[in-house]
Amino acid sequence: MTAITDTSLKNLLRISFPMMMTFMSGHGMLFVNRLLLADYSLEAMNGVATAGMIAAIFQFGVASITSITEVFVGQNNGLKHYNKMGQSVWQMIWFALITQILFVIIAYGFSDYLIPSALHEYGLIFFKIIMYFGCLQAVFAALSGFYVGQGKTLIVTGAAVIGNLINLVLNYLLIFGWGENIPSLGVMGSAIATVAALFVQSLILLIAFLKPANCTIFGTHHYHLNIKLMKECLWVGTPAAVGHMLEIIAWSIIAHILAAVGNDFITIQNLCSSFFLLFSFFSEGLQKGMIAITSNLIGAQKTREIGVLLRNGMAIHFAVMVLLIIPLFIYPHSLSALFSISETSSLGQEFQLAMRLLWFFFLFDGLVWVTSGILVSAGDTKFIMVVNAMTAWLFAVLPVKLITSYTNVSAGKVWGIVTVYAFFNFCFFYQRYRSQKWLKLQLD
Repeated sequence: MTAITDTSLKNLLRISFPMMMTFMSGHGMLFVNRLLLADYSLEAMNGVATAGMIAAIFQFGVASITSITEVFVGQNNGLKHYNKMGQSVWQMIWFALITQILFVIIAYGFSDYLIPSALHEYGLIFFKIIMYFGCLQAVFAALSGFYVGQGKTLIVTGAAVIGNLINLVLNYLLIFGWGENIPSLGVMGSAIATVAALFVQSLILLIAFLKPANCTIFGTHHYHLNIKLMKECLWVGTPAAVGHMLEIIAWSIIAHILAAVGNDFITIQNLCSSFFLLFSFFSEGLQKGMIAITSNLIGAQKTREIGVLLRNGMAIHFAVMVLLIIPLFIYPHSLSALFSISETSSLGQEFQLAMRLLWFFFLFDGLVWVTSGILVSAGDTKFIMVVNAMTAWLFAVLPVKLITSYTNVSAGKVWGIVTVYAFFNFCFFYQRYRSQKWLKLQLD
């Protein structure tokens, strides 16, 4: 067993590519779900898309905390403290299970207030079902960190692909029904399919985590609560998670604002967020590769090599952006056709403008993901919390509210506003990296 300290482009791709496929699988299934729901009812798609975004505030917030296992596993791997690598994973699994109490309270008592009243017909039932099983995303994130921290990302990809294939099949069967044996459940069926996929993914990783070889080498059988270690994980993981939650809340507020402005505005917003989900797997997978290698470099006392890793990460990102020019810039009308929107209609024209602006958003947002991977690995999560929250509210929510309230901005141009937000976010993150103030966390 050796630490993953090779900063070459080839090694970064070796670790990142399976994670890209993992996120592509998950995001692709979410995108297909929305396609199926749009075929069922455009109103159903809007309700589920908005409800899913609001649920993500809590689910991905907790998952962002539990995914800190990849940093602890990675640094311990770099330090060659192999027998400690399973302990942090268990602490975050326990934490995820504890938060299920919060998910149930939110689903039972606050759903009516969190989902916009105009979207209650389809959004409420979807939100409640996935929140009743809200901890599954966090459990999967904690278990994934065990493999990502070692650079063993193929098993995570396999679990994700299997789970999402189940999700796809169940979505089709449960949304529309199948003959007389399976009734059409609409958005309820989509929610059930989502929960089933997450359960299967988590179960696959848990079974592999508890294999005898892992128990012997990595101490994965040490499931007992370790309050000190749990606090350490939470101390490092919570600030970044809070930042992500505040960022997702900001996007939810934007959805509320646009829903009040008009149907075209919220439709464009949900379509753009759908394509963001579809293509953002590049950035998320690349960030996981950055975290895996950087945390091992820090553990192995080789921090001077991180600059080479960052340049290689940015090179991969720019190559991806060249590829995204094709769908987002050259053929955006083909994307609108997927949702049965005429390219000559006013909605189709606004959609094509939004897609081109979305490309610029991807450009800067991807650079944020690459740079933040280094900051997360070093434990500089309080900075991430502050900046994510500040930029989302100052450069996204506030401008969207003011411009939609006092100008005649079109639905497509709104994404020009959020592109400016992504640009400022990257500027802050890159300046933080250059300052060298981010080397915070060093495990004993």
